[in-house]
Amino acid sequence: MKRADNLERDLAIWLADTATPRVPDFTDDILRLTAGMRQRPRWSFPERWLPMSVITLARQTFKPLPWRTIGLLAVLALLIAAVAAYVGSRPRLPAPFGPAANGLVAYAGDGDIYTVDPITGASSKVTSGPEQDAEPRWSLDGTRLVFVRAASEGDLLVLVDPGKPDKLLTTEAFTELDSDSVAWSPDGRFISASALRDGSPGVFIVDTATGEATPLAVDFAATAVYWRPPDGRQLMVIEEAGPDLRFHLVSLADLSRKPVSLTDGSGPIRVSGWTPDGGRFLYQRGEYDAPPIETHVLDLTTGQEVTIDVGYGHISNDGTRMVALNDQEGMCVVELSGGPCVPIGLSAQAFGPSHATGVQWSPDDEWILTRPPGGDGTTAFLVDPDGAALEQPSWITNGAVSWQRVAP
Repeated sequence: MKRADNLERDLAIWLADTATPRVPDFTDDILRLTAGMRQRPRWSFPERWLPMSVITLARQTFKPLPWRTIGLLAVLALLIAAVAAYVGSRPRLPAPFGPAANGLVAYAGDGDIYTVDPITGASSKVTSGPEQDAEPRWSLDGTRLVFVRAASEGDLLVLVDPGKPDKLLTTEAFTELDSDSVAWSPDGRFISASALRDGSPGVFIVDTATGEATPLAVDFAATAVYWRPPDGRQLMVIEEAGPDLRFHLVSLADLSRKPVSLTDGSGPIRVSGWTPDGGRFLYQRGEYDAPPIETHVLDLTTGQEVTIDVGYGHISNDGTRMVALNDQEGMCVVELSGGPCVPIGLSAQAFGPSHATGVQWSPDDEWILTRPPGGDGTTAFLVDPDGAALEQPSWITNGAVSWQRVAP
């Protein structure tokens, strides 16, 4: 017989034996225990009294809670709350251009730098020591000050965060540093300055992180730069070409340049700077000893110019007006679109034509801060740009150089 036939016979016997009904050996024991028990009465069954839907509802099983997902959501909520608290605790900063709120006023006195709160009149000393410090300049975001420190070999730039030790920014001194040219870039990373080094004039870009002062590497003799709003990626670079000036729009990224065409005119040229949107640039032709004097508002996009019969203009933070000097060397305010220049202030309060930082608008454009020429350089006045007479506040008697911009 084959092995397969044996398997078939054994399988048939196993299936028959498995299918045969059988009674467990302990059946008699179960019957003996339960024989004396009574059957439950019908009323004790819940199905007799309650709907089946209620009974089966209690038997339903609920899905387990997704604890891992709930934990991740809780951690995410905590992170969001922490970030919001951190951001909320950081001081808000103003934009580098346009109107802002008025902060502290920085000034120099007795060789040190001070700040004063125009609201309370309380002053604080920023620097101390035997060094002679002067000409403070707030950064455009109002967080830092740079000032000029006199050294035996020339002038140094010093950077300070109020409340922290001052930091020597440049280790190599400038000779004949033009304090009017010291200007912050919009992002606060760089400071530009015009000075002499090794007997040659030039414009230097100072890195506030490293203190390195790098000459602006253009192929002409640059005498001044003006950071173009809103981001400072371009500079209006001024070239002194004989008795006249030439303007070049220079990219800070690669130093590529584009000459800027001006309308024909006579007389020397001076620069007044950018409007806050970076769309227009102001310059003037003529001097007081060589009239006529006029300010040109040049639109860089269209090439159109508006001419206003005033000089030495300084543009308001909102870019709509400028304070300037008329032909009587008195101050006046005029719209950049043109029109009459309305006289303001007293003749004794007028700023000097040759001192570019001798006048500035308050960050909110409500006041004009002036420093007349002569004297010890600390005399300052507040003037109403709308021409109203103004009683001078007590805090200004010590001087005023630079007004801090803070967030509204």
